Amino acid sequence: MTRIINQKELLARFKENDAEYALVQNPTGVFPAVEVAPLSKKITSTNALRAVVCDMDGTLTTTEGLCLHSLETMVKRWMSPETADGWSGLHPEKDYPFVIGNSTTRHVEYLLERYGDQLDQAQFAKAFTQAAHWLLKHGKDLQLKEEVLRQIQYAGGDVSSFEKGAGDWVKLTIPSDASRVSFAVTIYYQRYHEILQAIGSPELQTIAPGLDALIEPMPGVGLFLTLIKGYLAPEQMLQLYPLWIKALPHELAPSKGDSEYELGKKRLSHLAEYFQQNPVRVGLVTSSIDYEMRIVLKAVFTEISKQIPEWKLDLNSEEKLLATFSDYRQVLDVRMNASASSEGRLKPHRDLYSMALQQLGVPISDFDKVIGFEDSESGTVAMRAAGIGLAMAVPFQETSKHDLSAASAILMGGLAEAVIIRGLFLNLKDESN
Repeated sequence: MTRIINQKELLARFKENDAEYALVQNPTGVFPAVEVAPLSKKITSTNALRAVVCDMDGTLTTTEGLCLHSLETMVKRWMSPETADGWSGLHPEKDYPFVIGNSTTRHVEYLLERYGDQLDQAQFAKAFTQAAHWLLKHGKDLQLKEEVLRQIQYAGGDVSSFEKGAGDWVKLTIPSDASRVSFAVTIYYQRYHEILQAIGSPELQTIAPGLDALIEPMPGVGLFLTLIKGYLAPEQMLQLYPLWIKALPHELAPSKGDSEYELGKKRLSHLAEYFQQNPVRVGLVTSSIDYEMRIVLKAVFTEISKQIPEWKLDLNSEEKLLATFSDYRQVLDVRMNASASSEGRLKPHRDLYSMALQQLGVPISDFDKVIGFEDSESGTVAMRAAGIGLAMAVPFQETSKHDLSAASAILMGGLAEAVIIRGLFLNLKDESN
């Protein structure tokens, strides 16, 4: 039941001394400017796991190169040709922490604030018009097309002319207020989707020369999913132990014969036995829209399928795994993406994770039996705000400087560290046995 209360009553409700709260900044133009999100208590172990939830970009796969390229292209296109030619591009130290790991809108807001003084209004209108024409003609996402048509109308353009491919940028009046962000987002999406559609075809090198390895699984993803879904018997999983070690960063990987090497082997054996008897449901939570998510996941699972024959399993097991990984929907039980919400309610808001937990069928009483993996500040906050106390940060190079204090643990070795070194934070058998 909804109630309106005053500040005194509100503070009385949140009087726990050890409770944590996140101040979540909303996108420009949204009321209120900041929201307060109570965070679940951090936990670092559990007696059982019912579900695993994780991010897509930066956790299961790497697409950040594509995102950064598309954001950089957007900025160049709103500059005058002379300014764009002299611009050195996004700065890894100054820009990357603010344009990786959040929603597209927040990334674009930052770039407009940082490089908005170099925005040429005529070039911006021209870039938007070109993006609109391409998306209306070649785009596959219907929601995005509808948004483009709304933008054209808002800017005073003739919608019917644009639908016929004849709209003129000169006749558009792009707003200079907060709504300008959405027009810039359209320029970004056009480039992003243009490349997505070309991946796997000879056209890619023509459209984006020099862009390689745009979508790849993060180290150990195929092994991790195979483990937690209980697809292999413990003895089969142990055969893959050298691959788990290979997935660890060099500085964390124990050498064969070391005590830690043998401990890792025991942890993997115990986990494989546990998950064969208790396979978990897996939820993917991403701030990408549905169209992007489907293309990325298809590419990732194709790459995982290429790795499986290298595992040297018996033919029957290999064929079963290949059949399973041929369709990501057979492995990822729930796929929650931005199309289920709106740009204003993506991470660090809890919405997508809360919806994923509901679809996974996990009651609040079992939230301590869910482990989550995120690579960014906004993602770890979103997990905690959704009630996930086992919120793990698995940063990579571009997100390693994020404030990850919301996480229960920071795993620089990614998913392989979570399994081999941390035992997935499960209280299983005594490691000395």
